Amino acid sequence: MDKSTNQPYKVLGDKLKSLRKNNHETIEEVSSAVEIDNQELVKIESGVTKPSEEILMYLINHFQLSDNEATTFWQLANYESNNNFFNKVIDENLISNLILLTPIELRPLYSDHIDIVLGSSGLVINFNQQINNQLIPITKVGMTLEQADVLQKTLENALLKIKYNSGPKKLDSPQ
Repeated sequence: MDKSTNQPYKVLGDKLKSLRKNNHETIEEVSSAVEIDNQELVKIESGVTKPSEEILMYLINHFQLSDNEATTFWQLANYESNNNFFNKVIDENLISNLILLTPIELRPLYSDHIDIVLGSSGLVINFNQQINNQLIPITKVGMTLEQADVLQKTLENALLKIKYNSGPKKLDSPQ
């Protein structure tokens, strides 16, 4: 039996596995960072399955690949459709005038539900809103366990200030 039919994405998987090992990361650490099951990452690295476009983008971001490297991974996964933003042609004049690629959202996003996904090296907080009995994702924030500890202490301090420090206490005027 031909192994290439059982492993149609072997080159992609080998490259992802090599990246993971070069970064000295375990399967558990990477799968936690991109929010997939360990077994799914094993299948991707062995070339049996290809990651979805979303998971591939998470992996590209996780490994901080350059645009050229990302394009290579995108092509190895056979994602060469119109949705591939790496292949879009941009006028060189536009690139020279481009200051910011991603808009910064400064207005607060409110949520009424959170989920926390724990991994061995960090966690991801998913902020959601419940609409018609369905949780709709608003945003997600990933952080190391050390950052989570700092966040916890910062939140505790802020809540204590709100609770006990509502302003300077004034003495009653003498009569």
